[in-house]
Formats: sequence, C-alpha cells, structure tokens
Amino acid sequence: MLFLFQLLKAMLIITGFIVLIVGGMFLGSISIWHKVREVPDRGYTFPDDEISITWIGHSTMLLNLKGTRILTDPMYSDFILLLAKRYYEPAIPLEKLPHIDAVVISHEHYDHLDMATLEQLPPDTPVIIRRGNSERVIKAGIRDIRELDIWESTKVKDINITAVPAKHGRANACGFVIEGPKNIYFAGDTAYFPGIKEIGDKFELDIALLPISHYRTPQGRKNVDAMLRTIHMGPWDFPEAIQDLRVETAIPMHHKTFRNVGILELPLDEPERFMREIVEKYKLQGIVHILDFGEKITF
Repeated sequence: MLFLFQLLKAMLIITGFIVLIVGGMFLGSISIWHKVREVPDRGYTFPDDEISITWIGHSTMLLNLKGTRILTDPMYSDFILLLAKRYYEPAIPLEKLPHIDAVVISHEHYDHLDMATLEQLPPDTPVIIRRGNSERVIKAGIRDIRELDIWESTKVKDINITAVPAKHGRANACGFVIEGPKNIYFAGDTAYFPGIKEIGDKFELDIALLPISHYRTPQGRKNVDAMLRTIHMGPWDFPEAIQDLRVETAIPMHHKTFRNVGILELPLDEPERFMREIVEKYKLQGIVHILDFGEKITF
C-alpha cells in the first residue's frame, strides 16, 4: 500500500511538472503582454461616387460601393476572450467611420462576431449573418438581423448580398458575395475547398477578399495536419483560389492583427512574408494587393 501511495505521489508530481512546462510554454506565447500599436490616420474620405476597399484590421474591411458602405466582420475590441490581444489598433476608429449601410458577419467566432463592437453600432444597422448565428447579435441590441441560408440573398439599397459556402472546422460559417458596381467575394474564415470553385462558377466576380491567417506552415497543404487544412487558407492557396474565382483583384486579410494559438502560432509578420513570396513566385503582381492597416484601394 505504501508503495502504491508513493507511486501515485510520484506520478502526480511528474504530471504537475508537465502541466507547468506545457502551460508555461503556451501562456508565454499568448499575445497579451504587449502594447497595442497606433495606426496613423490617413485622412480618407469615402464619397458617394467612389468604389473602394479599406483594410481596418483582421477581417474588418470597409467597402464603399458608390455610397453603399458595408463593414465586414467588425472587430474593434482589444482582446479575444482575454486570450489574444490585438497588435495594431483598428485603422479607422468607430466614431470616424462613415454611415454604415450594412454589416456582414461570416461566423460566430469571437474575433469575427464581437458583441462589444456591435453594441456601439446604431441598433437599426442591418446585420447579415448565417442562419443560426444571431443569438449574440440580438443581445447586442441590433434590431435589423437578416439570417441567410447558403445561396440565400438580401438587398441593401441596390446591392445584392448572397451567403455562400465556407469550410472552417465545425463553425457555422459562410462567405458572402456582394454584387454592385463591383462584385466582391468576402470569404470570411475558410479553408481552400471545392466550394470556392463553385462560387467562382456561379458568380461573375471582380474582387476576392481572402484570409491568409496564421495556422499553416510555409510548406503548403501536403505537409500540414489534415485538421488544420479544414480551418484556414494560407498564401500558398492564392494561385488556385484566384484561378477558381477568376478575379482581377485579390486582397489578403485575417493576418498581422492577432496571434491567438500560442505555441502553434506563426510569427506575426510571417503570413505577409509568405504572401509576398507567393506573389513573386507565381507572378501575381497587379492581382494580389497586400494592404497596410488603413490603406484604401480604389477602383
């Protein structure tokens, strides 16, 4: 009996050391200890005769489609569930945004559906979301909630917005095709999967907003764990995605803002560096536009 007690005690001590070591490695790599960096005010205006896309940070884009202004996955909080802290402040403060005609939210994860941000929007702002994801939007006080199944559409002024398939682990995710003076595919969070070609076949697209994320190694799909391949695209998926979607312009997003998977995370600037290597290797200059925080591209 004494031997069993001593054995159990030794196992508990060893287990405790393992937990401390692994926990220390993980906690030490979670990004909550740094100061959020300022982003210079570029002084942009967003006139009604303009077609433009401005990267605010993460997956938050401001689309100005000749006076119809759409905000994608608005994330203005400093933290994701106190486990990840943003590295750069949102490029356009909420109070300096132009009037927002609609918000599209790709899925329910906290870095894309942020209640604290939604609570600061006028409650009559139309929020377009995949069916089944509206609980936190309701709690945020939004009154105009439009839930869409895949391939369902809604109108905002003269802009048609359609929910399209996405593959993002087990999330109830979708992307959106926004049809107006330019037809834009906002992918939200998605892996590269056959649905991207289906979207390209169904719509005549001009622009794709695609995640380059942080979760995959530079070697590409063949050398990455199968589970991770179901979560996010990476820069190495861009050549095939551009071909599938037949777009003239592709803009990376979902990078350089948060690091939120601890020791599994790539360094903050790595996705952009890999993206530049892919652009050079596949001669995608003029198609892929890597925006800085707050930078606007006009069409």
